[in-house]
Amino acid sequence: MQEKQNENRDRNMQEQRGTKERRSGKEQLRDGEQYGASEQRPTKRKYRTPRQKSTKNRSIAAVFFALLSLLAVIGMALVFFYYRKENEALRQELAEKEAAAAFAASEESYTKEEMSQLLAEQAQTLDLEARERFLQELKEQITSGNGTVPMLRHFFPEQIVFADTGQYYFMDINDQLQKHPYVNENLVVTESNEYQYYENGELVTHKGIDVSSYQGAIDWQQVAGDGVEFAIIRLGIRGYGSEGKLVLDEYFVRNIEGATAAGIDVGVYFFTQALTPEEAREEAEFVIEALAPYNLQCTVVLDVEDVNASGARTNVLTMEQWTDNCIAFFDRIQEAGYKPMIYGNLKTFMLMLDLTRIEQYPKWFAAYTPYFYYPYAFSIWQYTDSARVAGITGEVDMNIGFYDFSLQ
Repeated sequence: MQEKQNENRDRNMQEQRGTKERRSGKEQLRDGEQYGASEQRPTKRKYRTPRQKSTKNRSIAAVFFALLSLLAVIGMALVFFYYRKENEALRQELAEKEAAAAFAASEESYTKEEMSQLLAEQAQTLDLEARERFLQELKEQITSGNGTVPMLRHFFPEQIVFADTGQYYFMDINDQLQKHPYVNENLVVTESNEYQYYENGELVTHKGIDVSSYQGAIDWQQVAGDGVEFAIIRLGIRGYGSEGKLVLDEYFVRNIEGATAAGIDVGVYFFTQALTPEEAREEAEFVIEALAPYNLQCTVVLDVEDVNASGARTNVLTMEQWTDNCIAFFDRIQEAGYKPMIYGNLKTFMLMLDLTRIEQYPKWFAAYTPYFYYPYAFSIWQYTDSARVAGITGEVDMNIGFYDFSLQ
């Protein structure tokens, strides 16, 4: 019974609660019908005080200035990135130049394999356009058939480039040394492959040869008739073996007498292998003694060359020692009243001798190229070893002289 009364009481309470929920739902429905499903009940307009209005204006100004600041920052960023890009381009250009400078460092040498690798690495450091230009130039130089050294000289015009015993050398030009004044535009190669040099339309050089026992017997009258003006005759040599004997050229007497009789101006040269200044003075005495019978005030040339032999006695000499020996020879030659001169090629003057110590002596330079390349002062240029001259059987060295032997 009690449980039934409790059930009736609970039922009455649920009915009363449901009636309140239904009444609330109807009221919400009437509100929705009055203002529309998407409309809101009108709100009362609020009144703003002057202080509130001032605060709002300051907020607008703050937003405005914030926008201006943002635009300024953006502008500065654009300028920064522009100059950064320019600086990157400049840095890249500088890096390329530094790479080239490092690649062609002063007094460096490279094997053929190292040279090929370095050229390839240099091409990789360039941008696409520059790389294409570089490769096109490289292709033109290779296909020209001029060889590796002329190609490298094209790419490194500010340095002296040469090859020796499978290595390539890049030497800085010494601005303190005297330079020669000759220009390639004034150099003329004749139909017979003889070199001549003109200034203001006038020939200013002299045709000359140098000879030794290798040429055998020479008809000097025919040589003179072929236009040869001067001849430098080998007087003798020091052997490059351990004993280093002094030897008179077997054709020296015949050549010097025949050339002077034909009216050709003469000079003499001696091939040195002196190890010390004492030996150099011994060589000078040998030359002076051999010239004594002829009463000539001729030029005496010291022939300085590297002997391409493993047992050559001078292989051990340093640049300082080579230079000391040359100066000792020249001093004695001058004491005897002769004019000293030195003969050599690029290796001689770049690797073997200190040019700063022998600048005052005239140079006889050997290079078989159709253009001037050696930058320093020289008086005679031996430009070929395969010339043909009347009166000489076989080939002979030919020279162009900026030096007038008739005035010696």
